Amino acid sequence: MQKFRPLFALLLGLLVPFFMFLLTGTSMRFVFLLAAAAYFALGMFFSRDASYSFWGKGVFITGPFVVLILLFAWNRWPLYLLPLAALASTYWGLYFGRLWPAKMRFWHIFLTGVWLLAVVEIGFFLLPRLVERSLTKTENTPAPEFELQTLDSLVVKSSDLRGKVVVLDFWATWCGPCLKQFPELQQLYDKFAQDPRVVFLAVNTSWGKETPEKARQFIESNGYTFPVAFDTGGQVAAKFGVRSIPHTVVIDTQGVIRLRHVGFVESTGDFFRDMSAQIEALLQQKE
Repeated sequence: MQKFRPLFALLLGLLVPFFMFLLTGTSMRFVFLLAAAAYFALGMFFSRDASYSFWGKGVFITGPFVVLILLFAWNRWPLYLLPLAALASTYWGLYFGRLWPAKMRFWHIFLTGVWLLAVVEIGFFLLPRLVERSLTKTENTPAPEFELQTLDSLVVKSSDLRGKVVVLDFWATWCGPCLKQFPELQQLYDKFAQDPRVVFLAVNTSWGKETPEKARQFIESNGYTFPVAFDTGGQVAAKFGVRSIPHTVVIDTQGVIRLRHVGFVESTGDFFRDMSAQIEALLQQKE
C-alpha cells in the first residue's frame, strides 16, 4: 500500500503535465489520452491509503494540472476538458483501486469500459476539433498598410494587393507549432497557386534572433514553395497585433481583415479546411 503524502502527490501532479506536453507536443489527441491514463494510474497508486479523504486526494493529485490549464489556457475554453478528464480519471482510479481485485463486480468493469470509450471519443474526435475551432476568429477591421521584402528581394506593398485575397502567416524557425502547421499551409498554397486573385506570404517575424539566411535555409531544406517574407524588426507583426505565433491573417479584396487563426493543433486538418473555405467564400463575394 502506497501511503498518501500530499507533497509527493503534488510533485507527481506537476511532473505528469510536464512530461505529457514534452512527449506529445501540440497533438491534442495524445495530450488528452495521456492525461486520462496518467491520472487514472495516479489514482490507482494512492487508492489504498485511508489517511486522507477520497475527495482530498483527487484535489492534491490533479491540483497542479488544473491550475496550469486555468493560467495558460483561460481563453481557450475547450482545453477545460483536460482538467475535467484528469479529475474524472483520478477519482475513477481512486475508486477502482480500492476495489481491485477482490471487490470487483461486472458493473465496475462495464463502467471502466464506458470511461475508456468516452476518453477515446473525446480525445480523438471532439477535443481537437473544438480547440482548432476556438483558434479561429472572424473580424471586420481595415488591415494596416504594410511593406515587406521577400527572400527573393521582391518588395511587396499592401497597396499593390488591393483586389486580391491575401493570406499572411507569421512564423519563426524556432516555433514548433509554426513548423507543424507548414505542411497544411503548403497544401493550402498548392490549391490556390494558379489563382492570381490569391496571394500568400509566410512572414518571418524576425523574433528571437531570426535572420533572412536562417529562414531561407529552413524553407529550402524542407522543400516549401510558398512565398516567404522577412519582417525586419517585427514591425509588420506589431501593426497586425501579433503577440504569439503561428498567427494567420486573411484579408479580403477590399483590404479588410476577415479572419485570424492563432496557434495550431496538430493532426486535425481543420486549418486547411477552414482556411480554404474562407478563401473560396471571399473569392465568391468578389464575383
